[in-house]
Formats: sequence, structure tokens, C-alpha cells
Amino acid sequence: MPLHARRRRTRGYNQSERIARTMARHSGVPLIATAKRIRHTKPLTVSRSAAERTAIIAGAFTAVNADAFYGKSVLIVDDVLTTGTTVNELARVLREAGAQKVNALTIARAD
Repeated sequence: MPLHARRRRTRGYNQSERIARTMARHSGVPLIATAKRIRHTKPLTVSRSAAERTAIIAGAFTAVNADAFYGKSVLIVDDVLTTGTTVNELARVLREAGAQKVNALTIARAD
């Protein structure tokens, strides 16, 4: 799951990227950056309505390296799945860019 540059600078790292790098190293499956977060967004919390979450995240991602994943399956790696809004938006962008199938793997689920 890509972070906006501002959030990455504040945090100092992207935890989802670290998880994905470790998975790639152990599995032998290459890690390819497939998207970039182009818009800084407010945090998507469970207290927001589904419509609010969708509006906040809309247009936040753009596909990169589409030639590398066109017609292939892509795995989105995220640390925590809360409502699924962010994963759904990123999956939509990747499918529109040519991914044949998009799956998501999260380490934890917030309730």
C-alpha cells in the first residue's frame, strides 16, 4: 500500500512496503511498485460513513510500471484492513491499468 510522500517523511518508512519486501525475499516473487499515492488524504476511520471514506480516497492513487503487471495477477500488501475502502480503490486503479486479477493480503484486521 503506497503512502503519500508527506506521510512517509513523517513516519520515516512504509510498514506495508517492509512487509512486502520481506515476503518477496522469502518467496522469490519479485516486488514491483505498481502504484503511487498522488494525493495526501485524511485518515479513513471506522467512524466515517462509507460514502465519506470513498470520497476521501477517490483519486488518491495512480498506476506505475503498468507494463510490468499488465495481464498479470497483482497482490496488494497492507498492514491493517479497517473497512476495505483503500484496498478497493487501489484495486480499481490497478485493474483499470491492466492487472488481470488483484488480491489483497493484510496482516491484521481492525474491528
